[in-house]
Amino acid sequence: MRPGHKQTDVGTIPNDWEVKRLGELASISAGGTPSRSIAKYWNGDIPWITTSELDFGTVSQADQFISKEGLNNSAAKILPPGTLLMALYGQGKTRGKVAVLGIEAATNQACAAISLSRGVSGAFVLHFLGSRYEAIRNLSNTGNQENLNSSLVRSIPIVLPQKAEQEAIAEALSDADALIESLEQLLNKKRQIKKGAMQELLTGKKRLAGFKGKSGYRQTEAGEVPEDWEVKRVAEMGDVRAGKALAVRGAGPQRPYLRTKNVFDGRIDVGDVLQMPMTDAEFARYRLRRGDVLLNEGQSIELVGRSAMYKDEYPEPCAIQNQLVRFRARQSVSGSFAAHVFRRCQTSGVFSRIALQTTSVAHLGVSRFAKLPLPWPPSLAEQEAIAQALDDADAVIDSLEQVLRKKRQIKQGMMQELLTGRIRLV
Repeated sequence: MRPGHKQTDVGTIPNDWEVKRLGELASISAGGTPSRSIAKYWNGDIPWITTSELDFGTVSQADQFISKEGLNNSAAKILPPGTLLMALYGQGKTRGKVAVLGIEAATNQACAAISLSRGVSGAFVLHFLGSRYEAIRNLSNTGNQENLNSSLVRSIPIVLPQKAEQEAIAEALSDADALIESLEQLLNKKRQIKKGAMQELLTGKKRLAGFKGKSGYRQTEAGEVPEDWEVKRVAEMGDVRAGKALAVRGAGPQRPYLRTKNVFDGRIDVGDVLQMPMTDAEFARYRLRRGDVLLNEGQSIELVGRSAMYKDEYPEPCAIQNQLVRFRARQSVSGSFAAHVFRRCQTSGVFSRIALQTTSVAHLGVSRFAKLPLPWPPSLAEQEAIAQALDDADAVIDSLEQVLRKKRQIKQGMMQELLTGRIRLV
């Protein structure tokens, strides 16, 4: 036990801090949903918040609106700005998320409204509840669907320094949040710029300096392209091959292989690489080379064809399973350019349109992918210049993502220290 601290059911805290149940500090209520069958209850001027909009920040706008009649004929009620909200249930990781209202709004019944009494900092409680997210989720009922309810929310223990210290802690954590939010906004802006650059550069709508071709465009089966660009099948630009079918008891020594779990949008993750037996001939057939582009052959419809270039991420020779398709560019083709083209095909829905869906899995299909017509710049030099411009944009995005991860880790450390009283600001 640290000097000047005491043990509580939320851990070790300073002797002069208290632990109180949330129900002792606030009134807890839930909202409601007007009847969907009565049109006049909807599309009014009252913001109506659902749990999908709660994500540990400030809710400043609504996706849906109800009318005065809808409000009066349901359990929904208008809440003032500053009210804390907690998701009682919802899809995925929604349950237990918290947010603060930045506007006057109503909520649905899946949102618990937490109206704090005077003398308690709403910003402090918001940060504390956010730090206890997993513990709060574990309070939920056990059943077919694990939900929170008002009684459980009232039972949540809250550590409580004096008001001045609450406000000092909240201000420090809010400053960290503001920095993180500004980085998130910058990152989103860079991603949008990259998306626009892909749209223009990969279709020839914008040409880089030194690569101005014939004026004008022509309509092709791959869409509108510059007059001097070519439209060719994928198989004309490189070798297309599926990986080896999984054979746990096949011939040959154990060899490492990649599968869909290793291929993400623009990156290869070798943290979980499996092995299966392959003969020398099989390994030579399915072995990867630096510069190969890998695509997910079987995935959910929105992720089918997700791709990345292999850059020797695995420290030893490695093959692929038939969950993946390998594209190996010809000498006259830039593999990096092809990698960007395939990423755009996945995000723009080209791959999902040619995929064959069976139950919950969509299959790109080696043959369908190989026959796909796509636009290509006429020279290797232009392909490489475009790829380099997009690689540079990716490098900026990657750098910002690393900074953002670091800032989030720092914020987590601050929460651990400040919300337990290990570091005192007052």
